[in-house]
Amino acid sequence: MKHFFTKSVLCVRKPHALSCVLFLCLVLMLNISKAQNPLASAQDFNIFTEGNLTINAGDIEGAIAVGGNLVIQGNCNRTSSNATGKQSYVTIGGIKYAVLVGGGLSGVNGGKLFTIDGKAGATDDHFVRFNTLSGSTTITNSGGIDIGSPATNNLNRYIRINSTSQATSTIENTASLINFAAAFADFRSKSNAMGLKVGNVTPTVSGGQATLNLGNNTNNVWNISGTTLNSYNQINLTGILPSATNPLVINVNATGTYNWSNLKFIIAGESDNFIEVNRAPYIIWNFYNNISALNILNSNLLIGSILAPDANITNNGSGNITGQVIARTYTKPWAGELHIAKFSANISLGVLAAQEINIAPVLNNNIVTVNWQTINENNTSYFEVERSYNNNSFETIYRAYTFVANGGNGTYHFNDNTFANTSNTLFYRIKMVDQNGRATYSKTATVKIAQQTQITVWPNPFVSTVSFTYTALQTSALNVRLLDVSGKQIKTGQYTVSKGTNSLSFTDIPASIAPGLYLLEITNVNDSQKQILRLMK
Repeated sequence: MKHFFTKSVLCVRKPHALSCVLFLCLVLMLNISKAQNPLASAQDFNIFTEGNLTINAGDIEGAIAVGGNLVIQGNCNRTSSNATGKQSYVTIGGIKYAVLVGGGLSGVNGGKLFTIDGKAGATDDHFVRFNTLSGSTTITNSGGIDIGSPATNNLNRYIRINSTSQATSTIENTASLINFAAAFADFRSKSNAMGLKVGNVTPTVSGGQATLNLGNNTNNVWNISGTTLNSYNQINLTGILPSATNPLVINVNATGTYNWSNLKFIIAGESDNFIEVNRAPYIIWNFYNNISALNILNSNLLIGSILAPDANITNNGSGNITGQVIARTYTKPWAGELHIAKFSANISLGVLAAQEINIAPVLNNNIVTVNWQTINENNTSYFEVERSYNNNSFETIYRAYTFVANGGNGTYHFNDNTFANTSNTLFYRIKMVDQNGRATYSKTATVKIAQQTQITVWPNPFVSTVSFTYTALQTSALNVRLLDVSGKQIKTGQYTVSKGTNSLSFTDIPASIAPGLYLLEITNVNDSQKQILRLMK
């Protein structure tokens, strides 16, 4: 299924109302496949969580992205050296990052330490960044950086960054480098899309071993229930082995809490190291069916990336995982390592998320109107409009059931007049649910709500001075002009205002000007917002 997706936004300031409309067009064309990497939104991060990453022991090789908090509960490491010889950082804005945390840092007392390689080689710096380090401090120490609460006390030191030239002032920075909400909307959409693929791999089972004889398919797809998967004790791969042109997708149908007895992989007599380097980048385990908790039980080497965007993963085994891990949260209580094997193949997806958002003006007074159109609907159950004020937590504000038969076209809309006027930005997305309960998300559309600045002017009538209060949303520059009714400029002034209410005066107005009607024009240089007030002299 292919989606085309457009939106338009227009905000107009009026004295007593804000006119703002979102026009969101979602065009669904079913049964048209497009090949793409389902983990592209993870970039080169080896582990990518929507929420917290909790570490007790073991090593993580490669780059780490945490949407929530990094929680340190034991001695562990992030290392740049790795078993597969792959890239151990992610470059964003020209800077190589080892760890990016969208939340904060917490830990336990007792000197439990997460050690991070700040370099790979003599000069290759790998930086670390948190959105906030509230409650923690950073200090330079022996060529590196210590972070803790406080960092000067070894019993409260949580992180040690070895051998880095990074300045402590850059560790904490609220500027966003990753849009975790958008990434996980994409992961969920791609996971559901892969879950719809028709299987073309049937195992031969003998003595508890499942042998997959892989064909020369663009995508080899093995669809299996979680219960059946746990009934095997080994998986053997034969035939056309996983590669960039013949990747293996393993769709695991499990719901709720799934205890995974991960199995040993045997691939045509190849060594574990050879498999990690040459096969793992082309194998993906897809837990697509609303699984909420994924508990990895055994300590076998786990080959392939794990896509479980709705799951809280706990790795209770001490074996290594070679592949990218995508999870709601990830807890690592035992030793064992995460090895680098970026998923490096394209999958033909039967259902795709929206691909484009284009802006075009539509006007409606104080209402956000969401419209979407469907073409060639097939197996659709209903649509939900979801709204967020922070692009992270979305709420369902409307549900529309499909009213067309398979192959038909439909037009839907919803008027939202319940949003909070205190928000500067609104985020909307469409959730499409099929007859099997599987959901696909559109990309997120953004609506900028330009709030009217509050201005009070006195005295009115005036003599030689006009005073006014200006309530600013942020620090801004103002240009102020006094005009007569013909537009002739009488006096100008420039001011800088801070966030909040500012008291200002426009003085030394020429006494020679005639009595009558005048206009006070106030322009915010930052956002070009212009307001005109009438005054009498």
